[in-house]
Amino acid sequence: MSLRTMQPDALRELEAGLVRLAGLHADLAPACREPYDQMLAGGLPATEENIARREALSSQIAEASRALAPLLAEFDVGGAAVPAAARARVKALREQMERQAAESRRFTSALVLVAGLSRLRDLYREMLAINTRQAEHTADADQETLFRILADKNRVMGEVAEVDKTTTPHFAEWERDRERHDPAVRDLVTSIRDETGAILAEVIALEDSNRQALESRRQTKVDEMRKVDRSRQVHRAYGQAQQPPDRTRYYDQSS
Repeated sequence: MSLRTMQPDALRELEAGLVRLAGLHADLAPACREPYDQMLAGGLPATEENIARREALSSQIAEASRALAPLLAEFDVGGAAVPAAARARVKALREQMERQAAESRRFTSALVLVAGLSRLRDLYREMLAINTRQAEHTADADQETLFRILADKNRVMGEVAEVDKTTTPHFAEWERDRERHDPAVRDLVTSIRDETGAILAEVIALEDSNRQALESRRQTKVDEMRKVDRSRQVHRAYGQAQQPPDRTRYYDQSS
């Protein structure tokens, strides 16, 4: 059906759906702003109640958007056939929703970024502690201890990869909207990024040192095994040299 034959009821349904969708976006924006403001005040970034409310609103928005998609597509194709007043109302509602959605994304992106960077900082601190433990025990630790340390490192790096996966997409959005954020949030993100980078540099430096220490330990073990092997060879050769000659070879075996 083209918009040239669109019934007034269908147009009213489109406008009513857009009004409802704009209302949902209007509810979501402050729900996203609330944990943002709490973060600025130094409190918890988001309560369970707030998270549940945002998830419920986001779900309703997604459902309402799917329901309106066919009407909006029809409107976009044949907008010229829609009365000017109706076109203006639809345009205003869509622009309003886009502004509200952008605000919600901006607040949510900053929250995800701060939470992700904070988690990465904590994970790198844990990795630094593991590497420090390894450095203290590399020279005298048994294989089982070193395997436990390696398992801890693998676990932490697995968590780092997961956090990285969810955090990295928000960096581009942060750089784009950075100047629109509160100065305190900009300072917070910069502070956490700098601290995380400094800890990571320590982790890398200690990791390199531990790798060299492990290689030195391995080479020492190899050298010790070679010495033992040479000692055995010398001992075996010495033992053979001390054996009495085989006298039977001097006798006629046929007699």
